Amino acid sequence: MAKPSAELIQALRSTANTLQQTPDYAWQHIYSYTATLLALEIIRLQEDEIHKRMMQRYSAWSKQLSDYCTTCDSTEDNLISEMQAFGLDRDDFSQLQNLSGDTILSSLPADERKLQPALKPDVIKYILAWATQLENKLLDDIYLPQSITNTETIL
Repeated sequence: MAKPSAELIQALRSTANTLQQTPDYAWQHIYSYTATLLALEIIRLQEDEIHKRMMQRYSAWSKQLSDYCTTCDSTEDNLISEMQAFGLDRDDFSQLQNLSGDTILSSLPADERKLQPALKPDVIKYILAWATQLENKLLDDIYLPQSITNTETIL
């Protein structure tokens, strides 16, 4: 599961916003892969640079991840490493591409959990649910001393 951070949450929300503004969504096209759209937000590369990096070995994120090498210095492995440094783990990539993260899906109403990666509204719903989940986890991890939270002391 991704490590919650304000930057990752913002990147997810920006990715959802970009998707919402995109008139054409082609799930099977490398430029429209959900992980590619997120990479554009996180790494701030142009689409053609991400495409160039991805095409050096495979065009699919799933194949890139199965052959990912943490000690290699290939451009496609560096792309994945950069996203991992941002807080994502390997499972996040495939779950994002397939909209299959159990913890994210369980946060949705039961009748809205059968998401289809080829449907843009489903992808947006998944990404926003993920962002909200990370945001809640980040807020849960904030510790405030009782002296700050005790309103009787202040009054």
